[in-house]
Amino acid sequence: MRPLSDKGLHQADAITSWFTGRALDRALSSSSVRCVQTLEPLARDRGLDIEAHDALYEGASVAATTALIWDLASHGTDAVLSSHGDVIPNALDGLAGDGVDVEVGHGLPKGTLYVLDVDGDGAIITARFVDPRP
Repeated sequence: MRPLSDKGLHQADAITSWFTGRALDRALSSSSVRCVQTLEPLARDRGLDIEAHDALYEGASVAATTALIWDLASHGTDAVLSSHGDVIPNALDGLAGDGVDVEVGHGLPKGTLYVLDVDGDGAIITARFVDPRP
């Protein structure tokens, strides 16, 4: 139950700033304190509740996580998800296996994101790496 460090809190603020001017309907997270705290500034800024979701918990299956992501995309839901260092790369691998063009070569530094580009039919086309950290 470790909270975010000062560095982590600054990274959460950088994520919030990156979302300025971008649509956002939902904030979903693992129930882990650090995952929730990462989304708190953004959720507060947008007046959103943070929804805990099993598919984002540490150790979640690739199938569960990718099913959640595809469901959000197919419904046109602009969402931010916060999860763990095992779940995120596995989900990206799963999406790549589904034919999504996943930008690779960045690793997964804390405080960074992947933005999924979705076409008008709800199909995920690309997963782009974004580093909002100052």
